[in-house]
Amino acid sequence: MGRGLYSGVKGGENTWRPVNLDEKVKEAGYNTRVVGFFYDEDEYASEIKSFKLAGVHLAARMNLRLAIMTNKNEIKKMKKKNPSWFFDVGYSCLVLIRYDGKMEKTDLTSAMKPIEMPLWMSLKSTKTVDLLNGGAY
Repeated sequence: MGRGLYSGVKGGENTWRPVNLDEKVKEAGYNTRVVGFFYDEDEYASEIKSFKLAGVHLAARMNLRLAIMTNKNEIKKMKKKNPSWFFDVGYSCLVLIRYDGKMEKTDLTSAMKPIEMPLWMSLKSTKTVDLLNGGAY
């Protein structure tokens, strides 16, 4: 009997139990988080779409969490609370906090093409000496 993510039957039990995703994430032992701060939804519509598509491309990474924040008041509060997450000018950026605490950020006004967003997330979210396996791919 399989013990994978979709295998919900435990040995000795006859009832199917869905496997909690958090249980599987604990096997990886760490989480990396990426937050997209988009101050103006209309102006950054294509970037939001690219961010969502990057999430689709990286969906197999159980240890990667993505979030979008578009509430202007909340973004201002986050900039006051965590000024290192943002650049001196503007409120829109991508912030990646790696599992070892290293923080990376990029400005959305840079010339990042939509195809480069999942690549940026992949490269910045792992150390260069990390073992490449299904959880860190």
